[in-house]
Amino acid sequence: MANISCKYHPNLPAQWSCNSCSINYCKGCIPQKDTGRGVHCPVCNKKLHSIKASNFIKPFWIIAGKFFLYPLHLHPLIFLIALTAINAQFDQTLMGKLMQFVITIVFMKYTYAVLEDTALGHLKPLPITSKVINDELDLPFKQIFLTVFISTVNIFIFKTFGYVLGSITAIISIVLFPANIMVLAIEHRFFSAFNPVLVLNVIKRIGAPYFLLTFLLLLLISASSTVMSTLYNNISYTLFISVSSFINMYFTLVMFHLMGYVLYQYHDELGFDIDEEDEPENESDKNLINPELRTIEILIQEGKTKEASQKLIPLINENPADNNIQIYNLKLQKLLGNMDAYALHSRKYINYLFATQQLSQAASILPTILQNVPTFKPEKAIERFELAKLLIQNGQSKAAVVMINNLHIDFPTFEKIPEAYFLAAKILCEKLSKDSQALKILRYLKTKFPNHSLNKEISDYYNMIAEL
Repeated sequence: MANISCKYHPNLPAQWSCNSCSINYCKGCIPQKDTGRGVHCPVCNKKLHSIKASNFIKPFWIIAGKFFLYPLHLHPLIFLIALTAINAQFDQTLMGKLMQFVITIVFMKYTYAVLEDTALGHLKPLPITSKVINDELDLPFKQIFLTVFISTVNIFIFKTFGYVLGSITAIISIVLFPANIMVLAIEHRFFSAFNPVLVLNVIKRIGAPYFLLTFLLLLLISASSTVMSTLYNNISYTLFISVSSFINMYFTLVMFHLMGYVLYQYHDELGFDIDEEDEPENESDKNLINPELRTIEILIQEGKTKEASQKLIPLINENPADNNIQIYNLKLQKLLGNMDAYALHSRKYINYLFATQQLSQAASILPTILQNVPTFKPEKAIERFELAKLLIQNGQSKAAVVMINNLHIDFPTFEKIPEAYFLAAKILCEKLSKDSQALKILRYLKTKFPNHSLNKEISDYYNMIAEL
């Protein structure tokens, strides 16, 4: 199986390829919006070509354990429990057996629906609807006739030609049976399932993994028999009848989901289309950033910083609440060396965070902004004061003093100057050990605001520092 990796995520398989740039992209690199003109390369804007789906669909033998979880999801589990409970209501009379047969048909129809749905790339459990059960209800009967016909042929060969030839025929029948079912699921025609050309074509196109599939299916049948045999010897017969029904349905559903996944994995080789590439979640996928930001990052890595900046502007306007985009813009402006734009956007961003009551986010980003633009200050006095208080809580004492510094010059009418400067004096004394500067601020407050409500506290604090 091919293993073409994404250029920017080497641990992820590629889904798209650009012939012009010779770059392979994974699913997370490309914003998959329906633009009506296909998917295009972020670097050269030429149309991308889809890489064979088998490149990014995990082989069934790698995720074999996950097939056991399928019947335990909400919809199939409730369905199995409901069928088990209904089945337990009927005895072994003729009418009871007839109703149990109806339940079996309903369940078999659901298993085929699961197989087909999985083959189309839908890996989440199929909801139970009347359409799922009622549409093409002849499929279970076709499988029953298929099974009866194959069994009859094998019995005839055993009786007519002896044990050796009969055993060989039986083994061949067992090996071919999964392909018979898959052809029946694809074609929906009874005689197609017997067509040696179609059946052998499925096996040929899947290749050696088909025999691994057959082996796994035999293991599942054996596991089901072992579980039921163990239960038979340890629980009452009445309870066993109900429990065995559930176990048999459970393992059957696992097998049909597995066969559907094999069709999905090899749909390119088998020549049919799938609805969506809903591959199992990869842990690395969780670390992918916003695909549109990823496009910008790709442009930067390819040295196209101006194009990246141009694409980022509308993205910011469309997503003002996306902090990741806002922060990424700051990084880009720094990378471009455009510090004026960096400072301008920082002010707008801080204003936005205050307007949306995201003060903690503002305080967390501010130290980084100050590192890059030491003279940076928000546009409003109240923002500077509130940020100073948050910065102190975060242990950013120097940044807090920077926010308060020169408030009386920049905003002479700001009513909270005494509170802000008293806070600055405390920071200078208690956090930064700059008593002389703290005393200078306190003297200014005593002179400038003699009648303020904080006057006594200011005086007491001044005296305490002076004595020290």
